[in-house]
Amino acid sequence: MEDNQKMEIEVLIVKKWWTSRTLWTNIAIITAGVLTMISGELTTGVPITIAGVVNSILRVMTQEGIEF
Repeated sequence: MEDNQKMEIEVLIVKKWWTSRTLWTNIAIITAGVLTMISGELTTGVPITIAGVVNSILRVMTQEGIEF
């Protein structure tokens, strides 16, 4: 290959679902929300649990990460 030619290489990294810190954080949020609901605080526990579930669903559906 000549020096003046450029080669682009695209690397695809497949990430296992259990290595996602976002997913584990959402599992912790869902657990905290459920425990809050069990303790009788429905007005606090329900929104926390719903937010965790929605975030988990969005994380599973999203294939690309956010780059800063």
